[in-house]
Amino acid sequence: MEELKSNKKNFLRILLLLVLAVLITVFFVYDLKQYLTLEFLQESREVIRQHYEAQPFQLLLTFFCIYLLSQFVPCMRKCIRGVCVCVCVCVCVCV
Repeated sequence: MEELKSNKKNFLRILLLLVLAVLITVFFVYDLKQYLTLEFLQESREVIRQHYEAQPFQLLLTFFCIYLLSQFVPCMRKCIRGVCVCVCVCVCVCV
């Protein structure tokens, strides 16, 4: 029984490492860093404002869900919170 728990724990660790490796690879291959900058958010401020005016509840719900997701993925908390805060500040400044 103890060996089965150990094997399952090792499998989950390896799976987590593989998922992280794939996510990091996709991040750099598709140059997704450009979307996590303050400059990008400032440039897309008008689009965010228009979307907020058209569907404010949907936009706020989206950011709330992203924030909740960040609470369940500990290694992504700071990154996702930072993006949410930047976007929310841009929306508040625009409105």
